[in-house]
Amino acid sequence: MQNFDFFPAKVVAKSLNVHWAWLRDRRLRGQFIEGIHYRKVPGIREYCFCETLVRDWINCGGDLIAHQPAIDSYLLATGRIKHRGEAYVMQT
Repeated sequence: MQNFDFFPAKVVAKSLNVHWAWLRDRRLRGQFIEGIHYRKVPGIREYCFCETLVRDWINCGGDLIAHQPAIDSYLLATGRIKHRGEAYVMQT
C-alpha cells in the first residue's frame, strides 16, 4: 500500500529535489488538483503536498493520462471512490 501523506511544500520540494516555487507554480497553473495533489492547511499560510502523487506526476512528465492510475489509487485508498469490477464509483 502506498503512503499518501501530505507534507509542507518545502519538505516535499527538498525530497523531490525541486524548488518549493516549482510546486507553487504547478498549483497556480492548475496542473495540480486541490484535494488530490495539495491541500490548504487551516490556521497556517501554507499548502501541503502529497509527495507520492507529485513524484508520480514528475515521473509521468506531467501527462495526466499516465498519471491517472496514481490518482485512482489515492482515491481508492482514501475511500473517495470504490472499485466495482471494471468501473469506479464516486463516493459522496
